[in-house]
Amino acid sequence: MLANDFNTRDFNFRPAHYALELVDDCSVSAEALLAQCLTYMSDDEIRQMLDANELSPSHLDDDDDEAVYFQRINDRMDGDHETALESVWGSNDDWRDDE
Repeated sequence: MLANDFNTRDFNFRPAHYALELVDDCSVSAEALLAQCLTYMSDDEIRQMLDANELSPSHLDDDDDEAVYFQRINDRMDGDHETALESVWGSNDDWRDDE
């Protein structure tokens, strides 16, 4: 399978995986992709996404220091793109077409 065919299949069937691969391949920066996503999403979608990922104020306890809370979230995420991809769609091996 040609690389372009794989990219087209990803784009059509696994768009989140495709978008993360763009960042992983340095085709677009994570900051640019984030800005594009947030610009595209409605305010309600952004609030839902933040809440689903425990980043909304409703997940901050009154006793929590905000900096400590967000540091705890950052510690949970390892920053490994491959891990991020696997958490979205499984490992690349799960989707490779060996034909």
